[in-house]
Amino acid sequence: MERRLGSLVGNSNNPKLTRRAADRTAIMHDTLLGVLDHTPLHNAVVCSDVSSARALLDGGANPNCAARGGMTPLHYAAYQRDIELVKLLLKYGANLDSVTDKGRSVLFFALRNQVHSASSDMAAYADHGYMRKVSHTDEDTKAVIDALFDTPTRWNRLLRSLEKADKNGVTPLMIAAGEGFYTTARLLLERGARPEVRDHANHTALKYAARNKHRDLVRLLLLADPAVSWDRDLSHILKLASKNFAARATAAASAAAGHGHEQNAPGRAWDGWSASALIAEEMARRCQEMGVLDALLRLAKQRCKTHVLELLLGATRQLGMEGEGSGAGGVS
Repeated sequence: MERRLGSLVGNSNNPKLTRRAADRTAIMHDTLLGVLDHTPLHNAVVCSDVSSARALLDGGANPNCAARGGMTPLHYAAYQRDIELVKLLLKYGANLDSVTDKGRSVLFFALRNQVHSASSDMAAYADHGYMRKVSHTDEDTKAVIDALFDTPTRWNRLLRSLEKADKNGVTPLMIAAGEGFYTTARLLLERGARPEVRDHANHTALKYAARNKHRDLVRLLLLADPAVSWDRDLSHILKLASKNFAARATAAASAAAGHGHEQNAPGRAWDGWSASALIAEEMARRCQEMGVLDALLRLAKQRCKTHVLELLLGATRQLGMEGEGSGAGGVS
């Protein structure tokens, strides 16, 4: 819903309340224009004031002016899933390829969900009481991506955005996986997003999904790998498991360190063992469907992949796969 800048003062007949509201509005305006180096156009977009934004653009406001941290009005509009503002800014020449000082693209912000206090580029929302406390849906996210990339030329630019990781190595697919946006993640995969890419803490999109217990995303990302979806390459499946399963000691150290990069993905601190167990369950389920689970367990034992074997055997027990893994023997 559009919210005019002037309406923030309110319509109260109580002079004290009106003055207090006006003071809050003035503080907000000064903060946005000052501390964050916002232009009036940034301010209008953050407040979802389409009429003011249109008037500013008609008057010659630069749609690509960057505020502190490199934030443009289009970054904010994309985060807010405000399709009307997105279309307006694009009409006046907003740059789809703009990135922030942290290397975050417009697509990156179109995928983000809740504000995290540790993320400085979201200060316009995290530090002020007027911000709408909303949780964006998968449908909202898909809709704003469709609005951003609504022509063949723009779709080609989406392909470039898929490859753009931020300064922490976090990709748009990792964000979508961590948020649990199944439809959006599937779209990114169909457009060429690579699930094997790792961030600087060695996490894949698969781990982002598992960390937040998005089982459907875990399965989707597993099936995006040809070895898991159809070609039954056991060596590759074992390699995939080795890279995405954390050993207990490593998982404990990761959780203690709180790896997560400014909470780019929502949820909890990295619980490597729980995330690995979830991935193992879906991998075991898929391998059973392909008829290769026992063979994978034997290969893991032969190659001394103890942590992989432990997790897969635990998954078979958890899923009640009677008789599976009997040929693998115990975990040494």
